[in-house]
Amino acid sequence: MIYRSSALALSAADVATVGTLGITRVCDLRTTAEIHAQPDVPLAGATWQNLNVLGVTDIGPLPTNGATATAFMQDMYRAFVTTETARTSYHALFAGFAASGGNLVFHCTAGKDRTGWAAAILQTIVGVQQQTIFADYLLTNMYSASEIAAYVAQARKSGGEDAADMMAALQGAQTAYLQAAYDQAATSYGSMASSSTAACNSTRQRRMRSGSACWSDRPPPAK
Repeated sequence: MIYRSSALALSAADVATVGTLGITRVCDLRTTAEIHAQPDVPLAGATWQNLNVLGVTDIGPLPTNGATATAFMQDMYRAFVTTETARTSYHALFAGFAASGGNLVFHCTAGKDRTGWAAAILQTIVGVQQQTIFADYLLTNMYSASEIAAYVAQARKSGGEDAADMMAALQGAQTAYLQAAYDQAATSYGSMASSSTAACNSTRQRRMRSGSACWSDRPPPAK
């Protein structure tokens, strides 16, 4: 079973619940600064691996309004396809998926962007239709509605409407973001399917298609 999650900021009760899932490996796609700011709570019996998709120590500088934030996010999604660090990280992630005999969890900070693209690749490999992939990606807005609203409210309080619009664009999932990565995959590789082949070689794809890629969006407990 493969679980997709946000950062593992787990309470004691959460740890007990997640402990029943039999997770043997944690793949953390965040930057060094993100990890230092909010380290994962260790899971007993699980190895931890950092795959820094963005290839930077910290993310920044951040945009200042909704329009620039939307452009920032679209550029980030294109970079998931084009940059060497992203390609290397996703190769390693899918190698782990194919080779593991246990249950895995992969995550970034919000479980939306870096993990969202990984999820789209994985779902493409196992034959999920694009419409369903996009619908699954947009579920972040439902799962994380209260957290997104809190971030936006705090931004509005400290910086006004431009800051609120910026935060909404950064924290929410938008079709345009995932579409930017799909379009880049088509430009760079000819199609999303070809991009998925590049991210995960044919042998690994066969293993995942044969049944190893059972899917769940994020472990059950949340903060």
